[in-house]
Amino acid sequence: MPRPPQIPVRKTAVAQPLSQVAALLAQGLALHQQGQLTQAKLIYEQVLAKQPQHFDALHLLGVIAAQSKNPTLAVELIGRAIEINPNNAAAYSNCGNVFNELKRLAEALASYDRAIAIKPDYAEAHYNRGLALQELKR
Repeated sequence: MPRPPQIPVRKTAVAQPLSQVAALLAQGLALHQQGQLTQAKLIYEQVLAKQPQHFDALHLLGVIAAQSKNPTLAVELIGRAIEINPNNAAAYSNCGNVFNELKRLAEALASYDRAIAIKPDYAEAHYNRGLALQELKR
């Protein structure tokens, strides 16, 4: 199951005051890491209300969906985040974890492969890829 990632709050060009969105995201991430998923979800949704295409908020909402046993929503949200930033290894790895949970192993492998292509030393993606291969008896 995806864990709340340790991601830095990134600055992006936006119409809303950056400090307000960054502060909200930091607050949501802190709650997420403390296991307060409901509160974190509400804050990520506030970020998305201000910036509907916010990569981190979409990605982290997807992680919460996975942690809340809603893998279909998790794939959708993480997929939307990947469309915004197709060069984030953690998003592909987390998506792979959800595909693995859904027993969609070919898609899990493809996600892990993409994560590893972006970040070749991504140990967790290598490990999870190995688990998927083992499940496939390969």
